[in-house]
Amino acid sequence: MKSDYKLKKLYRELNEKYFDNSLPDLQVAFFSPEHFKQKKWGGKMTVAATEFHDNKPAIVALKKQKENCYTDIKLSLLHEMIHVKTGIINCEKSKKFKKEIRRLAAEGAFDDVL
Repeated sequence: MKSDYKLKKLYRELNEKYFDNSLPDLQVAFFSPEHFKQKKWGGKMTVAATEFHDNKPAIVALKKQKENCYTDIKLSLLHEMIHVKTGIINCEKSKKFKKEIRRLAAEGAFDDVL
């Protein structure tokens, strides 16, 4: 599947503004809930996932919903971009992951959506 044009554009804008263009150019796309289930990308509440590969770039996947609002998309994409930056898969207890969320908040990344 190709990257979604608007989603990829937002990824590039956020990469430039909050990550100094340090994140790789990778596939960023919407995937169906069925695809999420097939890939075992989390449970029913999972709205986004990053799939890491040894030999090729990661894939950032957002679950296609009936309505994907900008707030959900931006928050999910920023969360997945932290996964890409840090390589951390399980973020629940990661101090490094939480530090990165606080950095984004301090830089105003969430001001237009919260």
